Amino acid sequence: MGPYDINEDEMNPPITQIITMLEGKTLDFKRNHSSPDNMLKSLVAFSNSAGGRLLIGVEEEPVVLTQEAGPGRDQVGIKSGLSPEQVKILDICSNASGIKDLIAVTGRSNRTKFRDQVLRPLLSNELIEMTVPDKPSSSKQKYRLTERGRAALNTEQEK
Repeated sequence: MGPYDINEDEMNPPITQIITMLEGKTLDFKRNHSSPDNMLKSLVAFSNSAGGRLLIGVEEEPVVLTQEAGPGRDQVGIKSGLSPEQVKILDICSNASGIKDLIAVTGRSNRTKFRDQVLRPLLSNELIEMTVPDKPSSSKQKYRLTERGRAALNTEQEK
């Protein structure tokens, strides 16, 4: 295989691998087709850029499980361990950081999807916490690492 040959396995991963990935510029999940406008927006965005995949019938919010509670790796549709994006977020949250800084680290542009796919799972698994928990939408809201998050980050960095 030459240096410019395309490996088809990398270009076309199995569906079981795709559904464990996080949404991004070239991947979008829709739970159902009850909102054709949202699907159309995704398709138009893909056609105006480098292309992408739209999967229907897949939950949009991934479930993040820590290693202690993790299922077997053969379980489809659930993400065991942390994604590289989530590890970056844990690392930057060692110092309290605002949402703009967190989004910038991941290179994402959609704040809602970032909250749903990256931030909310980290919060619900108590890996990070809000500095102003009584006012989640405060302009002064920042996110910081919890002890549980620090342990998860240390585990990831040891790999």
